[in-house]
Amino acid sequence: MFADEAERLLAEGQYAAAAEKLLRAIGMGHLPSHALMAWLLFWGREGIARDEDGALKLAKDGARMGCEHCQGVLAFCIHNDQWYKVGNMYVMRDDVPAQEQLALRLALQSSERGSRYGHYVLGKLYSDQDGNIADRTLSLWQQAADQGLDAAQLDIGDSVYSNGTGHMDEDPKALQLFQLAAAQGFPRALFMVAYCHELGHGVSEDKAEALIWYKRAAAAGVTRAARCVQKLGEQ
Repeated sequence: MFADEAERLLAEGQYAAAAEKLLRAIGMGHLPSHALMAWLLFWGREGIARDEDGALKLAKDGARMGCEHCQGVLAFCIHNDQWYKVGNMYVMRDDVPAQEQLALRLALQSSERGSRYGHYVLGKLYSDQDGNIADRTLSLWQQAADQGLDAAQLDIGDSVYSNGTGHMDEDPKALQLFQLAAAQGFPRALFMVAYCHELGHGVSEDKAEALIWYKRAAAAGVTRAARCVQKLGEQ
């Protein structure tokens, strides 16, 4: 019940209210809510501050209880925890190879059980191994995107946008993918929708519309978006 209500609120863009429902669902032992709440905490949303430690704890708790979705989110958290901060510098952890093996094992288990999170992070890990975005990565990301995972929609959009060469491609398909992820409040997708409107990539140039999206991205915690708001606001 609470999980269904959370999904409805998320679709309506009421992220803070959705988080409250997810926490209640978690309290009642609903394991997929552990994964979704962890995902929201890791990335942040408008009204939900980023909390990577909180995300990691929820994912660990759910994975310990056998949740395949939590296994995928946990693999993602482990994969992204390769650096730690010392003063103003970031230093790579000494145990990265072992951590990556653990992430790969969890991602495989999660993906084999059909979780969108497992598909996504397994694709990320394969991308690192291949040194580029190869077919096996895109196939996994597409499976995750078909299940509505925002990060997968964004990353596929990025691959279309750069056309795999690092050069800008104004294909409107990229914007459509960014918009799918942005509709879920995904922070970087909000930024990319704004960016496309500002430059007229895949859509008519519209700086007023770009400003609206940059403001949303800034509210979701994208630092670069705040600078763009300031720049466009002064024009």
